[in-house]
Amino acid sequence: MRRISPAFALATILLASSPALAQRMHHVMRISEILFSDGGDDAVQYVELFDANGEPFPDGTYELDVYDVDGALADSMNIDVPPDTGRFYVATAAADAVFGPNGNAELTVALPAEGQVCFERTNGDKIACTSWGCINTVVNGLYDTSSGAPPPDGMSLSRQADNTYELTNPTPKAANEAGNAAPACATAPDAGPSEIDAGGGEVDGAPVGDDGGTSSGDGSGGDDDSGCGCRVNGGGGVASCLVLGAVSLLGAFRRRRRRA
Repeated sequence: MRRISPAFALATILLASSPALAQRMHHVMRISEILFSDGGDDAVQYVELFDANGEPFPDGTYELDVYDVDGALADSMNIDVPPDTGRFYVATAAADAVFGPNGNAELTVALPAEGQVCFERTNGDKIACTSWGCINTVVNGLYDTSSGAPPPDGMSLSRQADNTYELTNPTPKAANEAGNAAPACATAPDAGPSEIDAGGGEVDGAPVGDDGGTSSGDGSGGDDDSGCGCRVNGGGGVASCLVLGAVSLLGAFRRRRRRA
């Protein structure tokens, strides 16, 4: 059995405790829940972060940055994240008054009706970003880039176990509920006219008749090309044609006998 030298073991321990490795130990933190307003009051807002692993946060100081639909920075605030943090709740004073639990930090940036928010290091590394609404330029996170629908008043945008977002009842400082899925951007391109040529009911804009005539081509108007002038498409149409044909043949036979 090969023995591991003390020098190699010491080097391994030092590498594992190096700042470069430790700085990656926050990569599971995600934007878990967002609320814009409640009771018609858009001062009631919060952003909740969630780290399923409760990882260490090496330097403690991070940022919550808000971007507009074009990817431009709209506002930024620093947050101090303690080691082994699982759920981190950033709320306005108005949200604390409505929902009770005080936030881990006060939300000092305004959340727009459509926009993006990122959990970042102070050196500019974007760990995770979430957008809502119709976004022109997406801001990407190093470990997660997600999107969801803008939550209506009194509801929140909540991350689910499958990493999608749904519109749910607010659950500040608690596990997210399941809700209803909705498109991030509800605006769809115009599908155009439903008819091919928007004409008078025909693909080629011709009159109603398939043969270009003035009738429907089913014999109801005595079309020359509808077959012996009878209603082929109507009930008993074939029988009518046979009777007429038989009468014509009988008349022709009698005329031949007279001439004979």
